Amino acid sequence: MCRVVTGFQFILVAIAFLALGVSVGLFVSTMRMRRKRTVDPKKSAAEESSMGMSNTTEKTLSSSKEPEKVEKVIIEDEFNSPVLQIEPYTGDYVGRWEKVELPQKVLSKLSAAFSSMPLLLFSVPLSSPRVYLVRFSQPFDHLMRSNGVYKAVALRPDGTITGLPNVLSPGFYRFLGSAATVWAILAVITRQKYLHDIEQRLKKIEEGVADIKEFLEKERDTGIQGNLLYLKQVYEALKNGDLSEYDINSFNSQLESIERQCQQAVLHYQIDMENCFKKLEEFEIGAWIGKGLKKQGEEFRKVLNSFFHYSKYLLLVFQERLVTIYLKTFLPVGKSILRVRINDLKESLRFLERTRKIEEFIEQSLDRIEEFWALFTSEKTENQIKRSLRQDVRRNLRELEEMRERLYESLANFEERLNQLEAEKQVNLVVFMDQDHKQIKEVRMIPAGGSA
Repeated sequence: MCRVVTGFQFILVAIAFLALGVSVGLFVSTMRMRRKRTVDPKKSAAEESSMGMSNTTEKTLSSSKEPEKVEKVIIEDEFNSPVLQIEPYTGDYVGRWEKVELPQKVLSKLSAAFSSMPLLLFSVPLSSPRVYLVRFSQPFDHLMRSNGVYKAVALRPDGTITGLPNVLSPGFYRFLGSAATVWAILAVITRQKYLHDIEQRLKKIEEGVADIKEFLEKERDTGIQGNLLYLKQVYEALKNGDLSEYDINSFNSQLESIERQCQQAVLHYQIDMENCFKKLEEFEIGAWIGKGLKKQGEEFRKVLNSFFHYSKYLLLVFQERLVTIYLKTFLPVGKSILRVRINDLKESLRFLERTRKIEEFIEQSLDRIEEFWALFTSEKTENQIKRSLRQDVRRNLRELEEMRERLYESLANFEERLNQLEAEKQVNLVVFMDQDHKQIKEVRMIPAGGSA
């Protein structure tokens, strides 16, 4: 019994020693792990520091690499139609091309667009002036269909495409996305001659309206005067390049309305002119003989004055309609539509050939008119009336001829303008930036047919 107990106790003691050994082993292992954890972070930090320096060096080396060269950038709309192309200009530009004077607003928009480009966008030395060749592709009708989504295609010097996701800033995209801005710039740059011509036509219309002001007031027709004021506003906006998308849409709509009013006025006054023709023809065949002399004289004078007033009014309306169509060439309107409108106007002008024949009849009949006038005037005033009548008639005939010449001259200029638009495939500008690439110093235009 005693041996059993002693053996059992021995077993317990052995188990206790084993447990103690395990505990000591675990303790030692734990302490070693703690010691290892205490030492390793320093080594790790050194290693990480070493790796960080290596990465930084790699990044520095990477960032110091010369950026990929881009020879030109082509801007396309959502239909893949080119809107404009920009490339460095290396030609001989000293005094070569005509300098273009841009309004400040347009110049500011261009400066903001070009200053947003990276300085290393093109393969030109940093120390050289920033001179760009900008090509506006024609026609621009597709701009009105675009939703303002434009993309840049960058080309390497060898002509292959390279991807530069941030070539153009958001400001430049907004600039390109505005059809109004593009049209305003082109209106100012490429059409100075025609804008000046329009300005002269508007002045002549204004003078003509003033000449028949009493007649217009009597007729209570203020349409031609109101339309004239609006046409002057459109001209000023185009000249200053101060156009928004809303302005373009508004101008297009209002110019359409003015043109319809002009067409209606022509039809209305052609009827009145026909009555004048009839009266004058009756005078020619002597149909008035037998009426009271005073009544005949008053009626004849009234018919003659009406003829001159109606003729001047019609010429002014024709001129106003022509200027209206003329102004549309500065807005995004299809060239085929403008061609149809101008052909319709030319057809309407055939009516002027009949008025010219009546004028010839009046001039040839001056002696007979004076004799007719003498029938109801006293001898005391006969010579004075004859002289005054002859001067008045010839003055009116001369004014009508001058107005007609101006109208046909305007028509010729318009057709020249329209032919230019139809033949014009590209508008080329040379843009000079300052050394800081902040502001445009000047812009020059390469004329149609000129090589860059």
